[in-house]
Amino acid sequence: MAQLALSGRPPKAIVGKGVELMRAWADQKWANGTIGKQVISIILRRGSVTPECGYHTDIATTARYYPKQVNARPDGFVTCGLTLSGSDGKPVAYPKEQRNELCPCGSGVKYKRCHGKS
Repeated sequence: MAQLALSGRPPKAIVGKGVELMRAWADQKWANGTIGKQVISIILRRGSVTPECGYHTDIATTARYYPKQVNARPDGFVTCGLTLSGSDGKPVAYPKEQRNELCPCGSGVKYKRCHGKS
């Protein structure tokens, strides 16, 4: 992770690697269910007062979790939680689509050939 930061990679790439590592650790026997696969990320950019927050899930859910408040301090930071829920019961958060999986739009086509086109 430090190598990614030192190599000048964008913050979202570093977050992506962190989410990948957390999920890999969650699957290990030694974790014994103490590490979850839903991850909240916060990117604090120098000179900006607005953090970039993300909720990374591996299951479709009707709720998204975000920090409501981030207090940056020299010894770390503190967050307070906020939950957003869909009132119609439909999922508002989805796992990241895998390129070779079927597209979640229901077209029956692989994601890379449907909504995954760049």
